[in-house]
Amino acid sequence: MAHGSSEEYELNNRTDGDARSHSAAFPRNNSVKAGDKARRNTNARLANPLANFDHPELERMGATFAKKYQLGDESDIRAFRLGAVLAKDPSKFEDCKGLSEDELEILRKEFNHKWSQPKLMYLVIVLCSTCAAVQGMGMLCPLHTEKCDCSLLVQMKLL
Repeated sequence: MAHGSSEEYELNNRTDGDARSHSAAFPRNNSVKAGDKARRNTNARLANPLANFDHPELERMGATFAKKYQLGDESDIRAFRLGAVLAKDPSKFEDCKGLSEDELEILRKEFNHKWSQPKLMYLVIVLCSTCAAVQGMGMLCPLHTEKCDCSLLVQMKLL
């Protein structure tokens, strides 16, 4: 680039309008996280099929579903009624009538601390994932086929 070219002039004499490209490369630290923005954008594009129903109708639909498929006793039917109402807009769980204080506390914890799950659950996930990987490796070398060189497995006393 030659000294004094128009490109050099534009780089050195940026206006505020041109600062957008710089701010795009170095985003500001907003209070809304990128993941939250992506979820909102996705949710805006996908319509909630329950959005047009009112609470009594959702309760009726949840109870009808539970009874139709014989999914339990009265406490289970209650859970389906409340679950249908909560599925409409989970973030408004505080406004849902019929939830006990214990249930509200559990929902508050779920919304405020999304990753606070029992350590045993994470252990089960890691173990299942490892088992799936081992099973996949086993499928790569079917036992004793003509194209398979199983000598390493024999040496390891796996065959």
